[in-house]
Parts: sequence; C-alpha cells; structure tokens
Amino acid sequence: MAQPPFKHLKSRVEQGVLVLTVTASEIHSEGVTEDLRLDLLSAVEGQANPKVVLDLGPVKLISTTFLRALLSFRRRLREKGGQLLLCNLSTQVAEVLFTTRMVSATSSANIPFAMAPDVAIAVAHLSATASER
Repeated sequence: MAQPPFKHLKSRVEQGVLVLTVTASEIHSEGVTEDLRLDLLSAVEGQANPKVVLDLGPVKLISTTFLRALLSFRRRLREKGGQLLLCNLSTQVAEVLFTTRMVSATSSANIPFAMAPDVAIAVAHLSATASER
C-alpha cells in the first residue's frame, strides 16, 4: 500500500513503531496546524494499537493552536489503544509544552504527553512496551 502524501510529516517504521517527523519549522497558523492535525490522523488511519513517536526536531516555534492538534491526535490514538511519545524538543518548543503542562520530565497521570530525548530512545521504549504485552 502506498504511503499517503503528507503536507507536514515524514513517516517511517522502526522496530514496529511508527516514527512521524514534523517537517514544518514553525507551527503557529491555523492553516498549518489543521493540515498537521489531518496528517497525523491520516498516518494512523486503519491501524490498531499504534505505537507512535512524534519527532519534533525540525520544529523551532509553536503556538498554543498546535496544542489542540496534539490533543486531538492523542485522543485518536487512545481510542485505538495506541501510545505516543514526543521527542527531540527544541528549547522553545519544550518551554511552551512545559509551561502549559503538556509534558513533564517525570511520569504523571495529570500530564497528557510523555517525552523522550531522541527517536532511538523513544522507539526502544515503545517497542519494549509492545513486546511486554
């Protein structure tokens, strides 16, 4: 099956984990945010229990509109029984996510997103949790 074209994502599979890399360096307009939300949802369409790493390395600037897209994606993954880890957060992106309490350096039930320092660690974590089931 051919991979659908995405406007703001690149995708690949590593060790059974879907790695989605956001290609937009700035996510602050409603248009880019909505396109990215649709890309993310499309990437996991038809998958059961998807394990997803969202690589934000190329992203240097986000606004709070991006948080809605992330939360929408998280909700869809949870409905499918999936898991999500964010990784490669730039200083500016991390600051927004920490300030809004979207991520935390420690695990907490009150924090929506877990994070890892890089793709390799995130993939290793998610592939290990998949094999424990």
